[in-house]
Amino acid sequence: MAKKKAPAESTIHELAKAAVLDTAPENQIGPAHPVETDGGVHTVRFDSLLSGYPGWQWVVTLTDGDGGELGVMELHLLPGPDALVAPDWVPWEERLEEYRRHEADSASDDDDAVDEADLAEGDIDGVDIDQLDLDPEALEVPDEPNDVFDHIDVED
Repeated sequence: MAKKKAPAESTIHELAKAAVLDTAPENQIGPAHPVETDGGVHTVRFDSLLSGYPGWQWVVTLTDGDGGELGVMELHLLPGPDALVAPDWVPWEERLEEYRRHEADSASDDDDAVDEADLAEGDIDGVDIDQLDLDPEALEVPDEPNDVFDHIDVED
């Protein structure tokens, strides 16, 4: 029995690019990488030019199967070695524990905290309002409320 001849690399590239063109326009497909062959399975990678996907690749897997006719098995958009990807998922319990540790550390290191001795009598936040340059008229409560309901005439 004669060993069947592997398809030409140019034929594999053409079929792989045609498969990607069924999914994405030509301007989103970059240059092809060399064909990776393992037995009768061929993998072709094309750089992705999709905005928002730097470093990603279109990956097409083809086979010449038992019948000898080359066909597409799978098509994926996968992160390449230099791709920007989301960080590994961390369970909520671990994130919450890290947050609690951080809060405990920052509470003990709080340099902005007001000591009880710094508070004057009646000042709950350590600020003496008499020392601020404020217009006292703006702080006065008007004799009559001035809201929308005061201007509505209601007939009995």
